[in-house]
Amino acid sequence: MKQPRWLQSAYFAFLRANNKLVLEVAVGLLFIVLGVYFIRHEGVEMTHVAESLRRANSIWVATGLLMMLLFVIVQGLMYQFSFRAIHEKIRLSTAVSLFLKRNVVSVFLPAGMLTNMLFFSKEVEKREGVSRTQIYFASSIFTICSIASTIIVGIPALILLFLKDSLSGKIVFGLVASVLLLAVLGYAVYNIVKEGFLYHFLEKRLPSIFQTIRQLKDQAFNRYDFYAVILLSCVIEMIGITHLYISIKAMGGAATWEMAVVGYGIVLMLLMSAPFLRGIGVIEVALTYALTLFGFTTIAAISIAFLFRFFEFWTVLILGLVALVGQKDNAI
Repeated sequence: MKQPRWLQSAYFAFLRANNKLVLEVAVGLLFIVLGVYFIRHEGVEMTHVAESLRRANSIWVATGLLMMLLFVIVQGLMYQFSFRAIHEKIRLSTAVSLFLKRNVVSVFLPAGMLTNMLFFSKEVEKREGVSRTQIYFASSIFTICSIASTIIVGIPALILLFLKDSLSGKIVFGLVASVLLLAVLGYAVYNIVKEGFLYHFLEKRLPSIFQTIRQLKDQAFNRYDFYAVILLSCVIEMIGITHLYISIKAMGGAATWEMAVVGYGIVLMLLMSAPFLRGIGVIEVALTYALTLFGFTTIAAISIAFLFRFFEFWTVLILGLVALVGQKDNAI
């Protein structure tokens, strides 16, 4: 049955007047659906993580948890220095909260590392008095430096693994694809900075994006604070390597820093190329394979991989969910 014209007009008028509310409800429902899928899909992994924790050395597990807290604090410092780079200031508590909440969002969004910086800006705007545009600029610096540290730490680790002549064909293909993607992104940024063809294409075809790029180019920032963000991001990668080392020790393995660096290098590259759910499943398989190259049995390697993901993924995700639940008037 066809709806009356007046009802259709009222419907579209409501959408125009409440487009922001409709979008928030749609995003909220999407996250609920994805959350249900995530829990059902990852129930088996949660069981394996619990089993690994029961078998692990409690002292090493406690050390890993302390490193996880340091990981969260350094992420907050990265946000602080990202804002300082554009001559703005936010409190460390606000920065840590922003990281934890955006980390949750990044799990469910395709290309979460890039898209999560669009979320939770309003809270920073209210608490710290920073404009939405400045928040976007600082978030861009945070993301760029995160990618830079991935390249700085990840590529040498993969070269080390390649020299061991131990890469399988599928992993080589995935890693080459990741490197090519990074190269394309790097060239795109270079072309825009030098006002090449891509810069002029965006100017003509996508004026809204072009306007944002122009503002980014014109934004004055402190390069020393920018370098500090890169340094802090490299510290994050060092904590990740340490987490893998601790995971091996906790499961009774003979850990070396070489295997921790190589294993974490694979994790970094897969995180860059994984479009959805932060590479869950894929990372565990690839890390297990890398550990078997160093003489671990498949069972031992699987246990280590799950314990590592407990430190690097599950604990941070839980903290983020707690931060989200505690947020006032939080639709998600």
